[in-house]
Amino acid sequence: MWRPSFRTAVFLAMLALALAYLLQLVSLAAPGDATRAGIARQTDDVESRRLASNAPAWSVAQLRITPTTPLSDENLRLLAGLSNKEQFLRLVQPILIPRVSGTPGNLLVQQHIIQTLRSIGYTIETDSFQDTPPAPHSRRTFTNIIATLDPNAPRRLVLACHFDSKFDNRGEFIGATDSAVPCAMLLDLAATLRGHVDSRPTKSDITLQLLFLDGEEAFGEWSSTDSLYGARHLSAQLQQKRNRFAPGVPNLSELSSMDLFVLLDLIGTTDTQFVSFYPETAAYYTSLAGAEDRLSNMRLIKQWGRSAFYFGRTALPLGSSIDDDHRPFKEKGVKIVHLISYPFPSVWHQYSDNEANIHYQTVDDINKIMRVFVCEYLSCRF
Repeated sequence: MWRPSFRTAVFLAMLALALAYLLQLVSLAAPGDATRAGIARQTDDVESRRLASNAPAWSVAQLRITPTTPLSDENLRLLAGLSNKEQFLRLVQPILIPRVSGTPGNLLVQQHIIQTLRSIGYTIETDSFQDTPPAPHSRRTFTNIIATLDPNAPRRLVLACHFDSKFDNRGEFIGATDSAVPCAMLLDLAATLRGHVDSRPTKSDITLQLLFLDGEEAFGEWSSTDSLYGARHLSAQLQQKRNRFAPGVPNLSELSSMDLFVLLDLIGTTDTQFVSFYPETAAYYTSLAGAEDRLSNMRLIKQWGRSAFYFGRTALPLGSSIDDDHRPFKEKGVKIVHLISYPFPSVWHQYSDNEANIHYQTVDDINKIMRVFVCEYLSCRF
């Protein structure tokens, strides 16, 4: 199978992005497409106002997509060598319990996440609120966890997951891929990159922020009101707050500090594979695919006999998406990379989605790719 080089892949992604944008412009004139046209005009208006205002330099810089600078082969070997299976298992096992929002198990997982990240040096904030799922479920408390490495940096590379598990009458659903493993991956990334992302050679205006969202799962049938409880609440709260790094710019909210929002979901089985959903972030997805290529060519990941890539090279048709925690943020203008296994893994919403079906070697491969992407984006120190 032909594998494009990293530079070729970046060029092709940018070319695809330009073609997709031209097609979108043409489609805006089509009858019955007023909603899409309105969204496009709204996005353009936001960016125009930002450029026309007295926005700070960090905010204007976010409007310019620049591919990340590839790391040296030596640094790729260093990052790949940070894998520690025992550490990952210690991080994931406390999450592998029923943890429905508002239950004691959910609270235990919150404590595990907070204690782990505080010990690494992250500043922790929580966003707690009450909401009422459909009957017969009672009103309950949901809690989002926001972990920021450098709270004084105005820009954030955001990595996110949901830590709740789906309600089931037996009270036995674990949700290893959905999403205990993605949450453990973020904890593992924070631990393994300690001393690299927090000790960069020059002072930077960007930092790493980890979001652990509560209440992604529906209690009954998935709907706009019974799902994404935490993501809907947190995105609304951040949108309402004026950005503290740009006090004189009224149209910049706390959401404006998010450079990119990368959501991880349904990861951990041998059939894990991703696709690119959004043309506007195709360059970032291609950076992930490029990291996979380089690690594979250097035999630093194994891909475990797969005939395909983890990061598939085929983008979905324009407008395709899967409803998930990213949606409330995307609707408010945040750039999204959605790393959800597609098609869904065979264990999705099954009792078999448990520790026995976690394929650690696959998780380790993807962990290595994520380390490279984060270090290229944040200019890690080596």
